[in-house]
Amino acid sequence: MVNWQNMVLGAIGFAKLRRIAPLLAAPILFYASAAEAAKLNAWRFNPSTNQLEFTTDSAVQPKATLIFNPYRLVIDLPGTTLSQPTVRQDFTAGVKQLRIAQFDKGATRVVLELNPGFVIDPNKVQIKKQGSSNTWIVDLTPIVELPKPGTTQVAIQVEKAAAAAIAPAGPWMYPEDQLSDISDRLMAAEVTREKVFKRLHDELPYESTVETTAWTRTKKNELKVEQTIYVSREGHRPIVLGKGGQTLKAIGEAARTEMTALFGETVHLFLTVNVREGWAEEKARYREMGLDIVD
Repeated sequence: MVNWQNMVLGAIGFAKLRRIAPLLAAPILFYASAAEAAKLNAWRFNPSTNQLEFTTDSAVQPKATLIFNPYRLVIDLPGTTLSQPTVRQDFTAGVKQLRIAQFDKGATRVVLELNPGFVIDPNKVQIKKQGSSNTWIVDLTPIVELPKPGTTQVAIQVEKAAAAAIAPAGPWMYPEDQLSDISDRLMAAEVTREKVFKRLHDELPYESTVETTAWTRTKKNELKVEQTIYVSREGHRPIVLGKGGQTLKAIGEAARTEMTALFGETVHLFLTVNVREGWAEEKARYREMGLDIVD
């Protein structure tokens, strides 16, 4: 199974996120050993193992970078020369092409370009020197084929990957077990308000709101939540109540089920419907949500 959390940089180079890909590059490995003038003598890529092997005639300091659009692993060999023109080798699996060229007078560049829809985990790419020799092994495994474009799963994962990649690293803003930056009372009100929207659709959702009026415990120490659904007109009350109170009952059952899962305990929910004209203009209601109202 693909660990999508580890495929962050890979997903960025896929599908619609290609528009931001040229701005991003992921350094993978640096080697600090001293480099001397060297020649790239031999190389070989094995598409069955996704391993590149190359040999120089003296010590080198490889530098690998993951670049996008197209998705490719670039390995620079500072202080190394190539004694022939640019090399191109085509493949048909995860790796599309191997290119080797003299990048400038002081460096040879090796490029492994992947076929569209394939990614590698930058955390798992390995470049290892073979003992005391000047032979290096570049291991790209695993090369993973992403789900086909257009599926819900890949769309969600690509969006998550992009957000994770461009978000700056920083400390946790809230404790790990804190569900939200709003109070449980307000969260419970939002749960019920969502159920009102889903149940009533376009009839009057924008003319209604929910307020948690009581938050207590029963004799069994179970959570008891009392809420009021406010509407702005008397004629809206029957719509929320429904015939014989069935609409309100359905809203309550759906909200209670979600609250039970959300708070991890049994919830007893009691709903009433009242008329409150002009509730949308009450500044205190917005302050409860953490919004500052400027006169």
